[in-house]
Amino acid sequence: MNRLLYIFFIILFFLGYIFGVLGLPRSAATPVIAMLSGGIFALLALIAAGRHMIDIAPKYILLFFVLALFIFAGVIINSVSPGTVFWGLLEYLKYLPIFLLPAVYEFSESDLKNQLKLIFVLALIQTPLALFQRLFQFKGVLSGDVISGTLIISSALSIFMICVIAIVLAYYLRNQIKQKSFFILLFILFMPTTINETKGTLILLPIALMLPILFYQGAGSWLRKFMPIFLSATLLGGLFFSMYDLFLQERFETGSFDIVTDKNRMMHYLFSGEVTGDDFEFDSNPSITGKAYNELERDAPRLDSILISLILLSDEPTKLVTGLGIGNLNDSRLSVLSGEYSAFTDVYNAKITTLGQLLWETGIGGVIFSLIFLYMVFSDACYLRAKENTVGTLALGWVAVVAIIFISFPYKNLIGMNVIGYLFSYFSGYLAAARYRASISVENHQIKQNIS
Repeated sequence: MNRLLYIFFIILFFLGYIFGVLGLPRSAATPVIAMLSGGIFALLALIAAGRHMIDIAPKYILLFFVLALFIFAGVIINSVSPGTVFWGLLEYLKYLPIFLLPAVYEFSESDLKNQLKLIFVLALIQTPLALFQRLFQFKGVLSGDVISGTLIISSALSIFMICVIAIVLAYYLRNQIKQKSFFILLFILFMPTTINETKGTLILLPIALMLPILFYQGAGSWLRKFMPIFLSATLLGGLFFSMYDLFLQERFETGSFDIVTDKNRMMHYLFSGEVTGDDFEFDSNPSITGKAYNELERDAPRLDSILISLILLSDEPTKLVTGLGIGNLNDSRLSVLSGEYSAFTDVYNAKITTLGQLLWETGIGGVIFSLIFLYMVFSDACYLRAKENTVGTLALGWVAVVAIIFISFPYKNLIGMNVIGYLFSYFSGYLAAARYRASISVENHQIKQNIS
């Protein structure tokens, strides 16, 4: 099973990139990887049938069951077509099999170590590839969006690398890597985020560096660990601004520090200030009756899209709760897969953020379910972080990873970022299964003590 997982991870990282090299859309890799995930699900069903159980807390089973009923209700209320439902299920549930894999098949401590080593290697490969893209393949291209390594977009690469930094920091705090190796890895992993125009790095990196320290419970001087990390964070901040100016100052005609400290510029990037309830009316073929975004020569900013969803959906309470139905924003060349509200994707930039897409397609209820799931994973990581093994080290770093995913909800759409989605699902599932097994072990020990 471990080798099967290695193959899946390698395909996950490289299939979309290979498609891009061949001139095919990178997004075409999504259904292929989803089919592989479906194959894993079939294999899990066979293994689970033989075991007659899965190692996962009832709270997850209950959450998934209620979520399934909620999704079904949204489909019925909105009369979503079968083809659209199929695509919606593919988009939202493709990560479930990989989440359940550790609950059905128990990987050893050695297996987990090797899996993390593979992820570290795949992460380190991104840096020379990103530099090649910046210096040669896309030389002269002012936008940093094309600097994505083997991932689908630059922001996905930055979020992934910052998450890996959080795990590497956990290894350093647990004295499982030397200080010199930590700083070298930190520099290599951070480099791609400085050349691909991901402004969110300035928010996400401090989370990756601070939370593992705050939740660290190991022996040794807390201050001795903190000061080198604080110094490195300062140096990385300087590196970020320097590299940003070197490659992207020509595009913005000003320095990067001026960009991030200019309140008006940053707010305009996130929020246009043009959104009012009178500007929009609910229609499957939407039009903006007020000042249109195409007149502004820009897409709807992130916060605009979220606010518009709340304005329009609030006209019908049921839609505000359940959304428009899964898949109903999908815009496909195959009409059978296209959603009734596919035009919202272009007009309102409805899928620019995770929070926006969840609100549009699953309503406030879907957002609440997602937050409950993140809280459960965060709780599992907090419970396991004190363990003096690889699981404990992963859990310590995962505290920051969950926070990074949460902060990214109103920033980027993670639903379509396969590498982030599948890796987050797998290692979250690993921690969920590990906590369940640990709790069962404690209960069995207590029973034996009571009997004796």
